[in-house]
Amino acid sequence: MAGLRRLGFDAHQCAQEHSAIPDMWRRLTRPAVLVYLDASLAAARQRRAMRLRGTDRAAQGERLAHARRHCHIYVDTDPLTAPEVLDVVARALGPWLGGYTEPPAGV
Repeated sequence: MAGLRRLGFDAHQCAQEHSAIPDMWRRLTRPAVLVYLDASLAAARQRRAMRLRGTDRAAQGERLAHARRHCHIYVDTDPLTAPEVLDVVARALGPWLGGYTEPPAGV
């Protein structure tokens, strides 16, 4: 989200994985474009310094199912670094939001 904002996108995060309300993402943010970033439990654990405790993947999957079905852009982040995720998302947003092709130098 911070990377998209640095590039000039009006990006917002919704912690849908923590809400039992299926369309909380829609209620909180009303996005013009919904980007769904997916990560396996193994990738999430590898990326975080802390251990993910009590993660019920089935329940989390249910909470995220509505957003996944309605997303405009889906990205499997497992094989990507954070800068690569930003690049993939920014390029995918181009057709939706005015033709973005690459970040300015130094971003």
